[in-house]
Amino acid sequence: MSVPTRELTDDLALRIGLASRELAPLSPRVLITRLQALFGGHLPSRERMRTLTPCQLRPVLQSDLPDLSGKRLKAALHWLTTWEPDPEPGRVDPESIAQTPPGGVVRVAMASMGRGQLDGHFASCSHFVIHDVAPDRVQWVAERAVPQEREGLDKVEIRLPLIRDSRILVVTSIGGPAAARVTRTGLLPIKVTDGMVSSVWLENLRQVLAGTPPPWLRRCL
Repeated sequence: MSVPTRELTDDLALRIGLASRELAPLSPRVLITRLQALFGGHLPSRERMRTLTPCQLRPVLQSDLPDLSGKRLKAALHWLTTWEPDPEPGRVDPESIAQTPPGGVVRVAMASMGRGQLDGHFASCSHFVIHDVAPDRVQWVAERAVPQEREGLDKVEIRLPLIRDSRILVVTSIGGPAAARVTRTGLLPIKVTDGMVSSVWLENLRQVLAGTPPPWLRRCL
C-alpha cells in the first residue's frame, strides 16, 4: 500500500517512529499501513488520533504482533495520542527529529543556557542540547532553541515538543509538577549538580551502557 506523503508530516512521522520502536520489530512503514487500514485508507488528523484506543489498535496489529503485551501497546498509544503544542515554525530542525535513534542508543536532552553546556533549569533554560549515546560513542544531534513564551502556553508546554524524541532529560533543577509532566511523556528527568561538565556526564553514561546498564537505563533503551 502506498503512503500518502502529503498527509505524513514531520510531526506525525516522528510519532509513528517512536510508536513503532515500542512495537518492535514492527517497522514504521507497516505501522503506517495499519493506521491507514484503521482510518479508512488515510492517516488521521490530530483530533482523530487523540481518540485512538487500545481496543481499536490491537486488532489491526494482531497478525503482526500476536503476543503484544498491554504495556507495549499502551506505550505505543502514548506517542500516537498525546499531542503537545507545536514549537514556533523554524525553531526545531525537522531533520534532527526525523530519525529516531536505533536500538541500543539513548537520546539525551540537556538543559542549557545557550553555550552548549549543562547549566539550565528546565523552566528557564534557553536551549536543549541533544546527544545520542551508545556503548561505543557519543554523538551530537542538535541544539534546539526554546521559543518565546506564547499566550495560553506554560513553560512546560513550550519545551516538551523540543525534547519529545529523547529518553533522558538532564537538568540542574526541575520542579515537582514539571518533572511529573515530563515523566508522563516517557522521558526520565535527571538532576545534576551545578557545574557538571556535559561531556563528562555523557562519557559516564556511555561507560555504563558499555557495561551492564541498571534496569532503569535498560528501559530507556
